[in-house]
Amino acid sequence: MSDVPFLVLVVDDHPQNVMLAEVHLKSIGCRVDKASDGLQCLAQVEREAPDLILLDVNMPKMDGFEVCRRLKNHKQYRHIPIVLLTALNASEDRVTGIEAGADDFISKPFNRHELIARVKSLLRVKRLEEAERLHMRRTFERYVDSAVAQQLMDNPDLIHPGGNRRDASIIFVDVRGFTAWSETRAPEEVVEVINLFLGTAVEAVFQHGGAVDKFTGDGLMAHFGAIILQPDHPRRAVAGALQIVQSASAVKHPALKYPLGVGCGVNSGELVIGNIGSDRRLDYTAIGDVVNVASRLTQEAAKGQVLVSEMTYRRLGGAVAEDLGPKFVKNRQEPIQAFAVSALQ
Repeated sequence: MSDVPFLVLVVDDHPQNVMLAEVHLKSIGCRVDKASDGLQCLAQVEREAPDLILLDVNMPKMDGFEVCRRLKNHKQYRHIPIVLLTALNASEDRVTGIEAGADDFISKPFNRHELIARVKSLLRVKRLEEAERLHMRRTFERYVDSAVAQQLMDNPDLIHPGGNRRDASIIFVDVRGFTAWSETRAPEEVVEVINLFLGTAVEAVFQHGGAVDKFTGDGLMAHFGAIILQPDHPRRAVAGALQIVQSASAVKHPALKYPLGVGCGVNSGELVIGNIGSDRRLDYTAIGDVVNVASRLTQEAAKGQVLVSEMTYRRLGGAVAEDLGPKFVKNRQEPIQAFAVSALQ
């Protein structure tokens, strides 16, 4: 089945049943852990989580239904397959087991071939699910920090199909003069420089709890508070933008004669985030006027400047900033009150 032995926890208050199950399981290469009652089972799982649990129903201190219910309600252990070993054949007992979250049932006295077949099947499915979860986690980590990725794995309801309204902050980042510079350079050099810069920018976004929405050629778009609720998302976004601007000058490459100059725009407010697109092509992204304003502010930002809207500025809780007054930006009839933030207090 695998080069790495599976660990199966056998829980039964009758030692002969445990011994018999252990013999069968070891014959297919499994390691076996044992418990004699429900409370001991929970303690064993906390000590070392097994790959599968064979769980008796009628036990002292805590029956198998309650043990199953508790484990399936625990975010860390809910993925462990549980097979109820029971002499109970009544349909209502099986219904109770299903409601408790049991994955399968084996009637006692159990048949060796049936036991091995069911265990192998569930362990095979578990291994496939683990591989899928690992792939999903690595996919999440392309857009968010590892800690945020784990929250998404533990709470999959945080991401729904379609769109969700969120109060969040958006930052756009753009390298000034990069297009003109790249015209005189080999494509390989351009890619190397932009990858160096984007690497530092992504780390800054992740460090402050944000998520990368998309790369925009020589820049990026990121959001804070849209996936994981963050009451302080405006401050997180501005802190990330300041770090990006400051770290850009530290990017070194033989093709760079002068330090990179970066401009950032930040805006906060209600937006919609979700799967946007068609049946053939979806993009998980944020849309709304909040996003548009952040983009326009970025276009107005000079090298080394972080421009924020009034909505963001009022929610920072203290910042060193210059009031630039109303700014008329492209495709907007009303001006945007802009502030150039140089530090957070």
